[in-house]
Amino acid sequence: MNKLTLLFLVLICFFYFGNLKAQNEIYTTSFTMYASPKSLPHAFYYDLDHKEQSLSSYQGKVLVVNFWKPNCRLCLIELPTLDNLQTFYKNADVQIIAIAEDTNIKAIQEALHTRRLKNITVFYDKDEKLLKAFGGQKVPRTLLINKEGKEVGYIQGLAKFDSPKIQNQISKLLK
Repeated sequence: MNKLTLLFLVLICFFYFGNLKAQNEIYTTSFTMYASPKSLPHAFYYDLDHKEQSLSSYQGKVLVVNFWKPNCRLCLIELPTLDNLQTFYKNADVQIIAIAEDTNIKAIQEALHTRRLKNITVFYDKDEKLLKAFGGQKVPRTLLINKEGKEVGYIQGLAKFDSPKIQNQISKLLK
């Protein structure tokens, strides 16, 4: 077997077993809730048309804010479940938004198109500092924000957003 064939086989195994590992990751099935709600930092992000946005425009809605990157495999695994979560809450005051910690609009759009995401609203962080402003260090990280605009919980890492416990935590904030 020549070196090129061997290298090719090694790469195939790496990608195959890497994807199996990602699919078998332990999913979080609930938000870690804070003892008392936290104020949000004054921070801006941008829609894909480069218009400045703020979380304050969602006052009166329960927000699920996901921070992700187009090159993060765990992020890409959970994005479709976030899209399904928005469908589940389509007739409720719940808004799912995904903020890419990336400035490559083409990579962001490709990730959305490849996963056929149609329900969540996607933005990007122009300065790639927004996640840190919210106390996070790495993606995926998801925040739960109540109708009053206060952060009440978070998930760090891969989450299963179709879990009944997550849906119950969100639904409690609608009352």
